[in-house]
Amino acid sequence: MKNILTLLLSLVVIGVSFQSNASSTPPDSTANIWDKAGAGIAISEGKNLFHQGNTRGALIKFRESLAKYKHSSNANYWIAECQYKLHSYGISLKYCNIAIELNPKLNKDIYVLRGQADHRMGKLDSALIALEKAKEM
Repeated sequence: MKNILTLLLSLVVIGVSFQSNASSTPPDSTANIWDKAGAGIAISEGKNLFHQGNTRGALIKFRESLAKYKHSSNANYWIAECQYKLHSYGISLKYCNIAIELNPKLNKDIYVLRGQADHRMGKLDSALIALEKAKEM
């Protein structure tokens, strides 16, 4: 009887231990509120630089933002914008796809940019699909 009670108690402790390990780590545990706020500030600074014509400076800020919060669809979008402006259409397309994967409803501009990058890469069918998607939004 004592062995059975010990065995049951051990199983309960092990079960609780596994359950607490599985639920204690949220999917976005690496980014805290300070990281997200810092990422937002870096995006704002990057937008200002971008609109002033300082594309490379803006790109640095957007990458800084992405380093602080890697799940930022906005940072990925703005990196794609910078890369497109720098004529790096393949890299722009890569970041467009990441931004869309993170947030498919980000804004219609991401689909316009994706269509433009696809067009520059000679992917006319993909460009048409992206631009139709932008038109639907």
